Formats: sequence, C-alpha cells, structure tokens
Amino acid sequence: MSYSRKIYTGIGLDPEVVEFLAQLARESERPRSWLINAIVREKAQRLREEHAAAVAEGANKKMPIIRL
Repeated sequence: MSYSRKIYTGIGLDPEVVEFLAQLARESERPRSWLINAIVREKAQRLREEHAAAVAEGANKKMPIIRL
C-alpha cells in the first residue's frame, strides 16, 4: 500500500517505546516512521479480520426467538 501524500504529526511516545523502535530500526534498517506505520497497519488488518470472523460467527448462530 503506497500513499502519495504523507501527513506529519507530533506524538508523544513512552521512553521504552522509543528504545524499542530505535532497536527495531537499527535491526531492520528502516526509519521509525516506517515501523510505526507498519505496526499500525498490521494491527488494523488483524482487527478487521477479527471483526469479520465475529460477524461470520454471529451469522452462523441462530438467534433466539423473542416472543412478546
């Protein structure tokens, strides 16, 4: 997925997160911004998949009949 326009934002990170990102950046030879984008994209994809599975599971279950 490629974006033609970047949106720059200032965020505050906890020191341990900065340390983790710095280490990961060195190991992967990627900038921290690339890593943050990749991590957020992966999490978003996982949430979409979990949501789709929950919806599919709900569709397979018979809903109880409520009689008034």
